[in-house]
Formats: sequence, C-alpha cells, structure tokens
Amino acid sequence: MKQGVCTLANYLPSLSPFGHPTTISTVERRRRDNINEKIQELGQLLPEQLVDGANKPNKGAILRKSVDHIKTLQTEVTTYAYRVKELESLLEKYRISGASLPSENGAPGASSQAASASQQGGGSMGMQGLQISGPSGNGNA
Repeated sequence: MKQGVCTLANYLPSLSPFGHPTTISTVERRRRDNINEKIQELGQLLPEQLVDGANKPNKGAILRKSVDHIKTLQTEVTTYAYRVKELESLLEKYRISGASLPSENGAPGASSQAASASQQGGGSMGMQGLQISGPSGNGNA
C-alpha cells in the first residue's frame, strides 16, 4: 500500500481490546484527561506559598510554578551536596588530627560528644553539633 493513499480503513474506528469501537476522539479525550489529571496533581504538590489561594491556578500557571519550584529544589540539592562534602572533609580533618570538633560558638572541645558519637556510630550522628547553613545562608536548614 502506498503512503498517503486514503482508504476507507483510515476513517473507520479501530476496535479496542474488548471489541468495542474506539474513535480517535475517545483516544484523544483519554489523553487530555490524563494530562489534566497530572497537571492537577502537580498543582497539589506545589507548596502553599506558591499557589494563589484566591484564584484557582490555571494549567499554564501550575506548569510554570512547577518548573520554577523544581529548578529551586535542584539548586538546593546542589548546595546541600556541596555543604555535605565540606562537612565530611572537615570531619575527616578533625579525625586525622585527633583534635576535638569545634562547638557552635567555635571553641574546640565542647563537641567531644559529637566526635565520639561520630567515631562510634560511623556516620552523620556526630555532625549534630555542627551548624549547617541552608542555601540562603541562614544558620539552620
């Protein structure tokens, strides 16, 4: 069969797995319904401060705000990953030198419990005494 040839079969509805005719409009409606459902789900996942409570957000606004929020989250993930590496290298430096971890006010020795917990637990438990800056630079994340 040549391409571009119009036949009656091109215009007849196809049969669904259940033997019922499915028209193009039914398939298209299902596709639109699925897209609309997922856009609404995205809107529900957005933080309240991004959603205008007075007006129901339209699809474009939901998609735009979702993209902006995802970009913000990606930036935060990058920032936190960098900060974790910084803190891990700092922790390793203190382990190698045998010095005690600094306290929140910067005096060494006050966080010796954190250092021993880190050595015993072998993980992030020892980092509880360290101040962690969030992406905006504030003291607590």
